[in-house]
Amino acid sequence: MASKNKIMSFLFLFFFISGSFVSVFSSVSASELADDLWKTKMPMNQARNGLGVVTVDNKIYVIGGQADDGFVGTNERYDPKTDKWVTLKPMPTPRVNFAIAAFQGKIYCIGGESRDGVCSGVEVYDVATDSWSAKKDVPFNGLDIQAHVVDGKIFVVKKHDFTWATPYTFTLDVYRYNISTDKWTQEDVPYTDWVATGSVMFGFVSVEMGDKMMIYFKYIEPGNLWYDVFDIAMIYDAKTNAWGESFTPPNVLGFPATTLGRVFGGCITSGIYAPEKIYFFQEARTTVYDPAKATWYDVASMPVSRIDFGVAIVNDIIYVIGGKVAGEPYGDFLAINEQYIPRGYTSIIPPDASSTIPTPNSNRLFIGIAIIAVVAVATTGVLLTKKKQKVM
Repeated sequence: MASKNKIMSFLFLFFFISGSFVSVFSSVSASELADDLWKTKMPMNQARNGLGVVTVDNKIYVIGGQADDGFVGTNERYDPKTDKWVTLKPMPTPRVNFAIAAFQGKIYCIGGESRDGVCSGVEVYDVATDSWSAKKDVPFNGLDIQAHVVDGKIFVVKKHDFTWATPYTFTLDVYRYNISTDKWTQEDVPYTDWVATGSVMFGFVSVEMGDKMMIYFKYIEPGNLWYDVFDIAMIYDAKTNAWGESFTPPNVLGFPATTLGRVFGGCITSGIYAPEKIYFFQEARTTVYDPAKATWYDVASMPVSRIDFGVAIVNDIIYVIGGKVAGEPYGDFLAINEQYIPRGYTSIIPPDASSTIPTPNSNRLFIGIAIIAVVAVATTGVLLTKKKQKVM
């Protein structure tokens, strides 16, 4: 009878401890964490706008831009898990408003504007060695460009340079950079919207969608230079070198057009931790495009209204970094870092959204190991009890 009571005690202990393990070590589900939510995180060490921002191995690299003392090559890395910044080796050529892309642990900084004017240089940062190297210059004017990696190659979308032969047309050129051969090639089919001839195009941004890119820009119609700002978005297929459908997003900027630069930025969630959607951040407004439903809608506004910022995404949590105050031609440079939890965030995540997000499988594995350990302890106790009884 005593043996039976001890076995029951061990079983009770087993279920109690295993239940405690599940309670303590299972992460907080997204239903317990407010989504569509902004949170202020640790700011950069140097305030700046027109910076390049990219994610590598779940860390965010923020490079270059313009600060109080002019163009800078400052290179900082942000770790969302620890909410800390580390300063790294600066970019050799200080510049602003350049294209940036990452591939296999290397960050490519392309074009932009330097202290000497338009920059055609391509400089590559090696994350593993904290070192920089130079690659072949771009064969085009390095202004008004965006870059993405598709199939191991970098595709640069560029707003066509102004000419008197085709003034103010919506023309976008695409260039392909072969990383292995260090060569540039211009794609054959530019996008041109002749219907919009006479309009002024600005505020151009693009978002990678697998093998495709969604390009979103703003324009002002002739005669309305200070009143009406309109929006257009279209799809470019890098695999087939073809332009696809176009979209008409909701108008998001009216009077005045506060800048003719990088007014806004964007990114896409993966569908793993949050539903796959494209987010565009424009001054204070956050506009979302749902590719599955082909619909647009607004979500929570960015707390600090600003322009010329950078956007990065880690495990479907979005970070909007830097920029300058919107609505002021010479607005203050900002070091701000604001985190956004997308609407519909459904992953298993820790209580602090800035922490690394474990996968459900990793949580199950940990809990499984804990339960096995408890079973082993309980079984050992039972065996020892039986052995003791035999000896007696």
